[in-house]
Amino acid sequence: MYIDCNTDANQDMLIARWFREKKINVGSSRIFMDNIPACMEIVKRGIGWSLVPEVALKDYEGSITPCFFDNGEPLIRKTWLLCQPHSSKLPQVEAFAGMLRK
Repeated sequence: MYIDCNTDANQDMLIARWFREKKINVGSSRIFMDNIPACMEIVKRGIGWSLVPEVALKDYEGSITPCFFDNGEPLIRKTWLLCQPHSSKLPQVEAFAGMLRK
């Protein structure tokens, strides 16, 4: 059973694409969760499986498999750093942004 976690529309579209490419039809055999920790707990208890961001896997001890589209591209969540133009010139923000670019 697929444990569906509440996410944004862009991520939902990527997941739907991955399902289509892998010919996975979850249909009505899914449980909807509103947050990742609750979703992880349901999976830990053996009720089903889920697609979650890597950050949620820190303490997970079960089977973990990265997901790829048919063209070899990984299913990843794009993340952006937002700040005001004047803030981007602060040394601490510049240092943090530099770490993200690596």
